[in-house]
Amino acid sequence: MTIETQRTDVEPRGARFDRAYFGTPMLDVTSSNVGRIGYDEGTRRLYVQFRDKRADSRDGTVYEYEDVPEDVFEELMAQEELDDGSVGTAFHRIVKSVGYGCRRIR
Repeated sequence: MTIETQRTDVEPRGARFDRAYFGTPMLDVTSSNVGRIGYDEGTRRLYVQFRDKRADSRDGTVYEYEDVPEDVFEELMAQEELDDGSVGTAFHRIVKSVGYGCRRIR
């Protein structure tokens, strides 16, 4: 079951807190491929919502990656804060290529 909530009253790290999956806040990121990311420290799960390029929106498919160390999420967020950083490139390098277990949740 996917839990979605609309929130606009909290702005962590300057990013808009827009949705939550399984209670995990999702943060907007600047990327042509990735729309939002979130991390649950308790379960070590990383949530990645891809952009829906057909609709030109952040509301694309959501994947849950299992047993992801917190420093991986922090590195993704650090890429967001760099002028020349690419969250999508970092995602492929430090998440996808590592082979964390994942499943599509939306």
